[in-house]
Amino acid sequence: MTTRERRRLRVGLSCSIFHADPEREVFRGKTLHYGEEEFCAMVAGAGGLPYVIPDLGDAALLRAMVDDLDALILTGGADISPAAYGEAPLRPEWAGDAIRDAYERVLFAEAYARRTPLLAVCRGVQFVNVALGG
Repeated sequence: MTTRERRRLRVGLSCSIFHADPEREVFRGKTLHYGEEEFCAMVAGAGGLPYVIPDLGDAALLRAMVDDLDALILTGGADISPAAYGEAPLRPEWAGDAIRDAYERVLFAEAYARRTPLLAVCRGVQFVNVALGG
């Protein structure tokens, strides 16, 4: 049995993002990248090692992170930006989260190219649909 076969599977989790908000009481003005405990517990409970992958603004670094994974989960969150599929938002005050869309675009493209197993949940399913032209 190889070392890779003996070790626990490394499962990457895309982050949710709280963007900097000068009005927020806690972490005022700071951007927060976080993983939901439920996803981490699910992966660990199944025998895997959860790796929450933050958006560090470096596509090459994100690609390197995906290269080290055995699987990737695109987690839930706010809907995909309508601009991602060539539409205008129905409500101008909500144009989506273009930053998270761009970050997950890199994660998905790398995982897809490498044929890394992928689980998409809620927003993640929307993202895969848009990324594949659906």
